Amino acid sequence: MKNKVFFLALFAITFFLHRYHFFNSDEGVVLANAWGLFNGKELYSDMFDFVAPASSYTVFWLWKIFGPHYFVAKTFAILVLFFSATGIYKISRLFAQNKYSILAPLIFILSSALGPLINHNVFNLFFLIWCIYFILKGLSNNSPNDFIISGLLGGISLLFLQHKGLVLLFSIVTFLFFLFIKKRNREILENVFYFLICSLLPILILIIIWPINTLYHNLIIFPLFHYYEGDKPPPGLLILFLSVLALLTVVFRNEKNRNIWLILYVQFFLLLSTIPLADHFHVLLMLFPIYALLPLMFGKIRSKYTPFGKHLLYAIIFCIFLISLVPTVINLFILPKPNYNDLISFIEQNCQESKYLYAGPFIPGLYFETKKINPTPFSYLITKQHTKDQFKQAYDYLTKIRPACAVLNYQMVEKYNYDKNNPVDNFIKNNYEQIAKFGNCIMYINIK
Repeated sequence: MKNKVFFLALFAITFFLHRYHFFNSDEGVVLANAWGLFNGKELYSDMFDFVAPASSYTVFWLWKIFGPHYFVAKTFAILVLFFSATGIYKISRLFAQNKYSILAPLIFILSSALGPLINHNVFNLFFLIWCIYFILKGLSNNSPNDFIISGLLGGISLLFLQHKGLVLLFSIVTFLFFLFIKKRNREILENVFYFLICSLLPILILIIIWPINTLYHNLIIFPLFHYYEGDKPPPGLLILFLSVLALLTVVFRNEKNRNIWLILYVQFFLLLSTIPLADHFHVLLMLFPIYALLPLMFGKIRSKYTPFGKHLLYAIIFCIFLISLVPTVINLFILPKPNYNDLISFIEQNCQESKYLYAGPFIPGLYFETKKINPTPFSYLITKQHTKDQFKQAYDYLTKIRPACAVLNYQMVEKYNYDKNNPVDNFIKNNYEQIAKFGNCIMYINIK
């Protein structure tokens, strides 16, 4: 009964923190791709993306069933986050079954308060968490079924966010391989085989649907050599939690439980996976292994630890609490809630001549919000990330289709050192006239 009340309260907190209809560019990428699919476009041919396709297709399929509404996508994302928290709770119970088990999912939800939920990072996270849960179960009971389920979930995570899925699979497989070398247990090797084979099965879906060359270029080569986030956040938060992880390794150095070492090992690699963009959202989202160890930490404090060890654990726990609660404080008391209704209404009233709209450089959510179609294959275009050929390709589409209206917001891309002197922006300036401004969004109408 107590568990039911807690999870109902946890769901209520999740819904409360994420109840807003945000106009967020990161959410907008998924919404724009799903909206393109809903209008008959094809991913990786009619629409360019360098992220695995499952997030866009999941939202698209939900819209096919329930209709293309923001509420549908947001409700699904809230459920994904909630059941991710449930998985963290289940992991924490594998380490310690005490009253502190509720802390892990609660802190996770509170730490997510600033995150864009309709996002490949969030959708991917669900599969990362449950993959780890089943691999931990498998190590505890040597059940091949748990390794099979874990492998499938790990493989599916690749379909949502390729590099996070690869990092997880690499960390698990290498840990199991080191364990086999140490134990020389044939059963471990067999379970590694089950895990690997099942993790490869979901990847076959990609190979069946899209040419290998397309997948290689879009999902590997482009993000590897062209991913750029301009003014990257300082790595302080990442360094802080890598230090916390190092201290936990010292605290647990005498532990014989291999599940503890697996969770610490995986946590290390998940933190490294945030290096491309180590901001609050991406780092805190990857801290769930540490959250899951909180009940065990409290249990250790009550055991025969030295005063130094207890104080160290208290300091680690306090650090986790303090940093993880910052997003909730900002969400409730500081975060502005911008309203784009006036801009959307203006577009609906003044851009009826064309079903197309150009929204750039990085406001892809406007396509779905206005129910207009993107005239280019790119949900957004950022100089230093997208190539000159891609800007030229977008220009060619614009000159051919000539949408009735265009919206530009340069303030959003200042941190990327965006260069306005490019074929797309020059086309807008030379062929469109500014007619209105809504906050940082400038509204243009076609004059030629």
